[in-house]
Amino acid sequence: MRLKKAIFTAILLAISAASQATAQEKNCKFYPEGGLLKRSYELIGPEACKDACTQTDGCKAWSYTPHTFNPTSAPGDCRMMEAVSEEAENDEDFCGRL
Repeated sequence: MRLKKAIFTAILLAISAASQATAQEKNCKFYPEGGLLKRSYELIGPEACKDACTQTDGCKAWSYTPHTFNPTSAPGDCRMMEAVSEEAENDEDFCGRL
């Protein structure tokens, strides 16, 4: 029962965060060139992911996937990168460059 409640809560948070995306963010997914600088499963929403990128030395781009179910209780997956090797359209993800 706790697991279902945690998943439900995380999904609601991710949906809420995704609906608050700013005009600078778009629905796309970036793939890093040379690996990730940093990854966080703790951040909620694309704006928080972008903010984390601005505070990470060398970060030039970020990509955020709302609740990925990995790990089970994560609100989302924020990937921060120095360079982008590929950009793909994606209705569920958000990405941006600094």
